[in-house]
Amino acid sequence: SKPAIYLYPQKETSVTVKLHPEGFLTLSDPPYNSEKGWQVIAYPDGTIQTTDNKQQITKYPYLYYEARLEKIPVVTSGFVIKKSDLTSFLPDKLHSLGLNNREIQDYMEYWLPRLNNISENYLLIYFMNKNQIDTIEPLDIDMKIDSEIRIRTYFKPLISPIDIKQQNLEPPPVRNGNALVEWGGILDKQ
Repeated sequence: SKPAIYLYPQKETSVTVKLHPEGFLTLSDPPYNSEKGWQVIAYPDGTIQTTDNKQQITKYPYLYYEARLEKIPVVTSGFVIKKSDLTSFLPDKLHSLGLNNREIQDYMEYWLPRLNNISENYLLIYFMNKNQIDTIEPLDIDMKIDSEIRIRTYFKPLISPIDIKQQNLEPPPVRNGNALVEWGGILDKQ
């Protein structure tokens, strides 16, 4: 699982974000403190700022982490698409789930090269719902969140298409007030 967390407060805000994945972290940027979490300053434009113990200030577009999950939901619906259709399919679905153009671009820059490198020509794609994400990767945030969009895409490479019920996607919440947006994915190579 490779999520990116965007914070959009109404005004400059000190924020602590703590991760509790059903598994363990393998990478984070900025570095994640397992006891204190991320302690950052978030700005309305989405910029996230950290200060290290030497008072060095670093700015980030989002909080990033990778985790190895011990369990994922059983997939009973989704979309089976040709790998060659990813560049049209994913932006359309991500937009309908509430991501803005910048977030979609970041998602595509991360996932498209990884998905294009798999040898199979088809993918089963399933978009986890918020309850599923909250179960396997809960977050604690000390900023009041008025609107929250969490997207986790499950990708299963396929040699050939399979029959599966098409997934019905829920409309995203309207963004207002302090917003948290998160996208990530799970590549199931088993």
